[in-house]
Amino acid sequence: MLDWLNALPEAQALSHECFGGVPVSEQNLSQWRRGGYRDWQKQRERRDMVRQWTEDAKDLRREAGRRNVQFQLSP
Repeated sequence: MLDWLNALPEAQALSHECFGGVPVSEQNLSQWRRGGYRDWQKQRERRDMVRQWTEDAKDLRREAGRRNVQFQLSP
């Protein structure tokens, strides 16, 4: 299975881009299955959420620039 995985062009490109060309080993594949994948998913979800918040903030800033918006802080 590792030979097949490491022969995939996508796996090779990712290996070179992120891991200095080191191929997937039995150990790191096992770590990925035991929780690395879930950690990666959570990180990706957080990154997507921050990206959306950034876009929302830009939209609000543009909208505020078109209007005379006054903000008041409550005591």
